[in-house]
Amino acid sequence: MMINRLISLTQRNIKVFYRDKSRLIFSLFSPAIVLVLYEVFLKQNMINEFTQAFSSLSLSDSRIEGLVQSWIISGALYLTTLSAAAAAINGYSYDRIEKRFDDFFVTPISRFELALSYLLSTMIVTFVVTMTLYLVSLIVLGKYLFFSLEIIEVIFLESLLSSAILSFFSMVFVHSEGGATTVVSLVNSLGGFFAGVYISFGTLGTTLVNILGCLPFAQGSTLFRYQFMNAKLEEILSTIPSNMRLDVKEKVYSSLGISIKVFDKSISITGIQIIALFLIIILTILASISLTRKKD
Repeated sequence: MMINRLISLTQRNIKVFYRDKSRLIFSLFSPAIVLVLYEVFLKQNMINEFTQAFSSLSLSDSRIEGLVQSWIISGALYLTTLSAAAAAINGYSYDRIEKRFDDFFVTPISRFELALSYLLSTMIVTFVVTMTLYLVSLIVLGKYLFFSLEIIEVIFLESLLSSAILSFFSMVFVHSEGGATTVVSLVNSLGGFFAGVYISFGTLGTTLVNILGCLPFAQGSTLFRYQFMNAKLEEILSTIPSNMRLDVKEKVYSSLGISIKVFDKSISITGIQIIALFLIIILTILASISLTRKKD
C-alpha cells in the first residue's frame, strides 16, 4: 500500500508542476542565461583561452570550437539540474503554505511518504528537463557533441542530488512564500558561481577554488565536464610527449574544472560519485525528519 500511495503522490506532484507553465519556463531561465551569455559575449574569450592553453599543439579552429561548446553545454546542463529542481520542489513549498497538508494527514499517508514523494517527483522532473536540453543540444550541436550513456548516468545522479539538496533546504527553512522565493533565487544566482559555470576555476584564486571544491556544486559540474570533455582531451593530449603529458593534463583539467582538488588533494570521479550518493542519503533522511517534526 505504501508503494501505491507513494506513486500516486509522486504523480500528483509531477502533474501540478507541469500544469503551471511558468515553473517549467523558469526552470530553464538560468541555463538560458548561461548559453546566451557565453554564445553572445564570452565565447570568443573562451576560444582564446583554449587556444592559449593548447598553443603548442596548433589545434584546428573546429577542434577548439568543439572543446568550447562542450565546456559551455556541460555547465549549462549542470545548472539545469539545479534550476529545474528549485522550480519543481516549489510544489512542496506552496502545498505547505496553502495548508494542503491538512488534507493529506487525515489519510493513512505518513509524513515520510510525503517527503519522499516530493523528492522523487522533483528528481523525475529535473531528469526529464535536463535530458530534454541534452537531446536538443545534440540535435543543434551534433557536430561537436556526442551521445553517451555515461552522460545520462551523470544527469540522473546530479538530478537526484540537486533534488535532495533543494528538498532539504525547502523542508528545513521554508516557512512562507517569501522563503520559497528566496531559496529559488539563491540557487539560480549562486549555484552557477559555486559550480564554476559563470567563470572558470582557472581565473580564481587557489584558496577560493579549494573552498568551492568542498561543495557539491563544483563537484557536480566537474562530473559533467569530465564526461563531455575527457575523451576529446585525452585524444589531444596523446600527441604530447609522454614526459610532459601528465603535467599539461593536470594544469588544463584543473584550470577548466574538469578535475577538482580540495586543499591540494585530488578527488577522483569515482570519489565524487560516492560523495554524491552519500549526500543524497543523508539529505533525504534529514529532510524527512524535518517534515516529520513540523506541525502544520
